Amino acid sequence: MTKRGGGGRGRGGRGGRGRGAHAGPREPPAPPVVRSILAQRAAAPPDSKPTAAPAPVPEPAEDAPLPDSLVLLDHSGAWCGDTPVARRMLSAERSEGAVLGVLGRRGVGKSHVLNTLAGRRVFPEQSSEAFASASAQTTAVAVHAASRGALLLDTPPLLEVSQAQSKVACLDVSAQVRSVRVAAFTLTVCDTVLVTSDWLADTAVWHTLLLAEQVVTTLPLARDDAGTPVCARMLLVGSRVPKQDRTPRLLQRAQACANAFFARSGLLSDAAPQLDGTVAEKRAVAAVASVKAPALHHAVDAPRRRASARGSSQQEWLRFAERVWSAVEASPAMHEYARTLEHVARQTA
Repeated sequence: MTKRGGGGRGRGGRGGRGRGAHAGPREPPAPPVVRSILAQRAAAPPDSKPTAAPAPVPEPAEDAPLPDSLVLLDHSGAWCGDTPVARRMLSAERSEGAVLGVLGRRGVGKSHVLNTLAGRRVFPEQSSEAFASASAQTTAVAVHAASRGALLLDTPPLLEVSQAQSKVACLDVSAQVRSVRVAAFTLTVCDTVLVTSDWLADTAVWHTLLLAEQVVTTLPLARDDAGTPVCARMLLVGSRVPKQDRTPRLLQRAQACANAFFARSGLLSDAAPQLDGTVAEKRAVAAVASVKAPALHHAVDAPRRRASARGSSQQEWLRFAERVWSAVEASPAMHEYARTLEHVARQTA
């Protein structure tokens, strides 16, 4: 009796454990693909990241062909000029060549003017598709080493309307600040600035130049040995004036308007060529109504005017330009201008 009772308890215990173990429906096994993924996740530590170092970017070979132009500032304003390509492209020997920059709105032919001076296409020009889509072809500041030691500086468009505000035809604060920064940088590192527009006169761009000149006067790097602020001279270029309208009367009116606008500015030429070939006795504005005008090509051989001109090489100019851009970004005048625009934007919102 005792054994049967014990056997009954054993069977009952085993039966109870068996019924408890198999209670409820059995979960079907996962597919092989899912099991493989789960096994890989379980084997990897949490938040694991690849430890392999990225492959280094190989430097260009010494005999590799150089690009036509060198990007100094990208679209975000970061300096890109400290590269092996820049040291190969720009000469380390003393150079007497001038530095020519260009400023203007989108689609006025800034890059085309510089390509004309270079004698070939070294900067990308805006296509008809890009113009129709209201997008700029030039989004960075780039430089080209031309003949006779001259440097050509291409810049992004001034007063560019943002896509979000293009319907109301107003500028955002960042676009205005960026325009003044680029203009101040160009006026400091160049000897001559070609202010390009369709019809010679663009008072909105001229106003941006006056604001940029005020920033330049606060930069210690933009002063000569006597401590006087030095800005680039200005040359007005009408890139799309029809041939039948390129008359002496048009140039006289454009020069008179610019002379009155920049009467107290240092952007005027010390010796502006007149229509008859003579030289003005006082500072005045030089204007040309064609990209093939001789005065435009003579600007390449104009006397050097910038503060770093004396006894400098192209590579020294590059280092000088990097310091100038850092000074422009840190300028108290630029920060005050940005705060003023933000205040005005809040008041008018």
